[in-house]
Amino acid sequence: VVKLTAIVFSLLSINIFAHETRLETNFSPKNFGASVGINKEANSILVWDDNKGAVVYLLEDRKWKLQDYYLSPDSSSNSWKGHQYMDVNGNYVAFTSYPNKEIYIYKWNSNTSLWELTKVYEHNYSNKPQIQLTDNGILAIQDINSELIDIYDTEFSRLKYQIKVDGTKLDGAIDIANSVLVAATKNDGPTHVFRDNQKEAELPSSYQVSIDNESELIAIRPKEKHEINIYSYDKSNLENGGWHKTSTIVSPNNSSTFGLRNIYLNNSKLYVYDDANLDGEYGNTNKHGIIYEYFYSNAGWEQSKSIIPANFDRNISFGASTKIENNILVAGDSEAHKSNITSSKHGAAYAFDLNEISEVDLTLEVEYPM
Repeated sequence: VVKLTAIVFSLLSINIFAHETRLETNFSPKNFGASVGINKEANSILVWDDNKGAVVYLLEDRKWKLQDYYLSPDSSSNSWKGHQYMDVNGNYVAFTSYPNKEIYIYKWNSNTSLWELTKVYEHNYSNKPQIQLTDNGILAIQDINSELIDIYDTEFSRLKYQIKVDGTKLDGAIDIANSVLVAATKNDGPTHVFRDNQKEAELPSSYQVSIDNESELIAIRPKEKHEINIYSYDKSNLENGGWHKTSTIVSPNNSSTFGLRNIYLNNSKLYVYDDANLDGEYGNTNKHGIIYEYFYSNAGWEQSKSIIPANFDRNISFGASTKIENNILVAGDSEAHKSNITSSKHGAAYAFDLNEISEVDLTLEVEYPM
């Protein structure tokens, strides 16, 4: 690992600086960073790679260190390799193993500081299912070729219930928190909100959805406007099942890509992916990924940070996958170039310590892989 001195850039007149680590890869990555996650203790990061599976990092002496094991269906076989769905929430991780019809569940063991395999589910879904986890191990499995979403309790290894809307394929983005599930469709149909197995509300057609585990707020990126809509639940007003739009967050530059690939709502903070036109070392020949952070206050939702990696001229899809725990933000960039914009793409992932943010200009030490 080589340590370089780098200036972290400011955007939109907001000077944002954080300790940043580009996670080490001592192998040849493929689609690295397509999915990312971090455990509840914020001391282990998982990054999906098509060749390795879930790559494991552990926080040791304030550095993220690559571990000598991977979470994969079968490290000796190439049959499962290819893009999978992985989700990490709390101390659970689940991923699929196409073309094998299995879903793997691992749980973090804080005593051994290891991810341990706890369950393997065999399924009969006809395609690669999408999966989403809650922080207590409830698993939503979405078969995009059917009208069903199955909800499993991973602790008790049983099907809790199924979600279905007659005549509608729930084949778009999904998210689940506690007993609430939000499911979009790829056509222009509405976004559906369920509580347990009962449909509760319909929201506008959307590209992306997210639920806050803590506040049970819902965020959607509607298809018809370049904005994010926030919905809250009010049991005293049961019109539309009690779900009402309370805020609208508009793209700062009226960008059509604002929230198009990823939105992530966590602990009353919202993280939004966007493309930005930035002049980097290699010129402005590509758009670059950026993450906008918004926080909720008495004045409503306010933009607080704009986050990019120091080598932003290589990060085409930076922020298309994100997770945060204890103010450690993990961001994937599966289309990142290896060294400059003319080099091959192999992916990257970053860890940002948002506890170390300042609003004055400063120079940071940033770690890059050799």
